[in-house]
Amino acid sequence: MGNSSSKQESLTDAVQFGPCGTDPYAYLSFDESELPRGLKFSMKFLTREEFEFCQRLCDMGQEHLFDEWDEMGAEERLVLVRQLMRVEDEMKSSGGLKKYLNHARKLLDEAYYDAGRTSMPLMNPSLRGWSPSVPAENQVYDIGSPEYLEMEEKGMAELAGVGFCVVAVQTSEALVPGSTKFALPKFQLPIELSTEASYLQVCIEHILHISRTYGKKKHLPLCIMTSQETDGLIRQYLESNNFFGMDPTSIHVLSRYQGIPALEDSDARMALDPNDPRLVLLKDRGHGDFHSLLMQSGTALQWLEERGLRWLYMIGHDTNGLAFHTLPLMLGVSKERGLIMNTLAVPRKAKDPFMGAICALKNRRSGLYKTASIEWNELDALLRSKGYEEGEINDQKTGYSRFPGNSNQILFNLYEYVAIMSDARGQVPKVICPKIVEEVNEEEDDDDEKLAWGKNTASTDDESTHSSRYERRSSNKRKSNSSSKNNINKVQTKSKKSLSPAESSTMADFTNDDDEQDKPLFFEMPEAQALQSRMQDFVHLLTTSEDLDRVGFTMVTPAELSFSPVVRSVADHADPTQADRKAFPPYTASAAEANQYALARKMLQSIGCHVETARPVTYAGDIEVIPGPAIVLKPNFAFCLTELKEKIPNPGKVRISPRSTLVIRGEDIIVESLDLDGCLLVDCEDGQQLTIADRVIKNAGWTQVKDPYAVQETHRMRGYSILRKKEEAIEALEKTESSCYIM
Repeated sequence: MGNSSSKQESLTDAVQFGPCGTDPYAYLSFDESELPRGLKFSMKFLTREEFEFCQRLCDMGQEHLFDEWDEMGAEERLVLVRQLMRVEDEMKSSGGLKKYLNHARKLLDEAYYDAGRTSMPLMNPSLRGWSPSVPAENQVYDIGSPEYLEMEEKGMAELAGVGFCVVAVQTSEALVPGSTKFALPKFQLPIELSTEASYLQVCIEHILHISRTYGKKKHLPLCIMTSQETDGLIRQYLESNNFFGMDPTSIHVLSRYQGIPALEDSDARMALDPNDPRLVLLKDRGHGDFHSLLMQSGTALQWLEERGLRWLYMIGHDTNGLAFHTLPLMLGVSKERGLIMNTLAVPRKAKDPFMGAICALKNRRSGLYKTASIEWNELDALLRSKGYEEGEINDQKTGYSRFPGNSNQILFNLYEYVAIMSDARGQVPKVICPKIVEEVNEEEDDDDEKLAWGKNTASTDDESTHSSRYERRSSNKRKSNSSSKNNINKVQTKSKKSLSPAESSTMADFTNDDDEQDKPLFFEMPEAQALQSRMQDFVHLLTTSEDLDRVGFTMVTPAELSFSPVVRSVADHADPTQADRKAFPPYTASAAEANQYALARKMLQSIGCHVETARPVTYAGDIEVIPGPAIVLKPNFAFCLTELKEKIPNPGKVRISPRSTLVIRGEDIIVESLDLDGCLLVDCEDGQQLTIADRVIKNAGWTQVKDPYAVQETHRMRGYSILRKKEEAIEALEKTESSCYIM
């Protein structure tokens, strides 16, 4: 830390011994009176490049970053400068910090301007002029139904032309109560404990099977978007496991930026890290970065032109192990309807914070329609602003929201995707969420009136967008103190009502075409926010009715058999302050594993097998799951219903008890008849054939046992372990050193 005497130095004393030389004014051009005090007396610690960079930060409105420098030592001051210089270098391809901050100010000005002028949030500029409504009735595909099977079969022929993309940017330490050292990428977590195969391994198993069975001798590719935290670990994991049998040239690992500066107010002032004030707080850029990386790296174009692929399947949750079995169905829907963009949709609970809502939008000026995903808080705030006191609520008949859920599993027509993203220079609209206050006190005096809103605002990276509005308003001097928040227009109280399913599904416009006010108001955000981009906002790049008509969704039920990512810990679920979260699916590792087994049960039951269901069990975090039977059908045995029907020709002769465990791996396995009450492991190497007929198996089996304090973090995050008492194995193996073994 610096001593007090350093605060009394003159500017000349401060610079004459520094790296700038004895005559710094010979090449430096600045007004001494405009330099922050902390920067004035730090020149002797800075190189010319570092000092000029600090000057540019001041020009960008970031003078506050130097406020505490008087109290810091030389090395402490350099930490921040060098951090931001690295960020600046990483952001060069998108215009650097200056463009980022200008863009953020424009979004914040527009967000505040629109919300302050009206009594409800505008959402984002990409939605300006659009009225939302519940989507028109769409075909609902119940897993195993005749309609599902018919559409799935139509999509099987398209499997040869798919490239796969998975977002893998998060680590897992937050999922394990009491652990501070468990920081594996979530993509490396076991999908279930019966085989302990990771999500990444199972992802590759699906791609290998699809390539070998339908790829027409093609090696279908996988692209993984990593972060600074996960990149090295995932690369090492792939290499140490021989890429799980996949051709390394078919795996593309693209790392995004380490993070971008979070902003603390409407002037886009960078926020300091509360845990380390020497640094600027960096936050996630959002999964929409995947679009930019695919285009900038040339991956999307290479897949189209050199590999001859027709489809791009983008998976936004690396821990949703249920993301593959619906792919043939989605391909069938996209092919039949000629869709550019097709999102897997599932039933969704109202206000579910982990799943956005799919809406139908109509532009009241042009008459254009489009299907788009809106974040849960956007939708709820919009409904409240229109007088629906409870906001979004569940339908009394179905128990679910009338707005379908966005699973962030999106299938793109690759040719159209590359053309549209090329026109957009590889960028999708950016979003920022300034949540100002939670409540409005209608009895407060005017001087204390506050605006209650929490929403997203978005725009493209084209700085010319809305430029006339921005330039006209930014010419006015901004207010630079938080007390100016009191000047916000009062939120008008509207008549309150509940949204009934019997009411019209179309909601009133949430735009306002009044004359623009000239003076932007200053506000602070209680939680610093950064610009983000979202995968689903690709739709806002489409501008013609022909293209917008080719955006849709594929609705699948039940939800938990197609969407069950791991995003919460058992401690989160048990937290009494989050009691309302129990109205939603748990989204924990235990629930995700249970749903993996549930999907296999559903598939077997739907083709006619006799599979009993175990009674629910409650594990750590008060999470209730159905533990069995624990069935794992590896992708090379059957990854969809069409394949499963071929592998079990006499389903009525297959019986599985509720306490059983069944694992089947192998592409040439036929199950003629089986009566299982215990544990059976079937493992058949590729090229080997195996038929299971007239087998009656009964043994002690494998059992889940409560283990909330397990030593292994992957068990503790579930609240149980597997007690392997007794099993029977049926194998047909020809092992080699290059083989990748599962069991």
